[in-house]
Amino acid sequence: MRFTDDSWDSVTEEQFWRETLKAHRAGLEAIEQKLGNSSGFYLNLLSEFDAAVHFTRPECFVSRAAFVAELRRLMIEPPAPSRPVPSVEEYQRAQRILLKSTIKRYDTPS
Repeated sequence: MRFTDDSWDSVTEEQFWRETLKAHRAGLEAIEQKLGNSSGFYLNLLSEFDAAVHFTRPECFVSRAAFVAELRRLMIEPPAPSRPVPSVEEYQRAQRILLKSTIKRYDTPS
């Protein structure tokens, strides 16, 4: 599993997260058209999408440590919603959950 493997494959990781962004973008658009922006699923998807936009810059994939450092930075400086949301507090809560779980998966002892 790529989360527990001690090696770091920057190309594979960046590709995974870019594909995730693409899927999230499509999902957001579909949900927004059908349900609007008030569903909990939409809010979770948007919070994950907005965070991933920040940590998918090429410089974040130079090493596992750089990737985790960017995730930690986003915990301190969370991105604002890129689209209107019914509750900024719920948006930020969902984003923190994503960031914490992603840090936990990737932050391996050196």
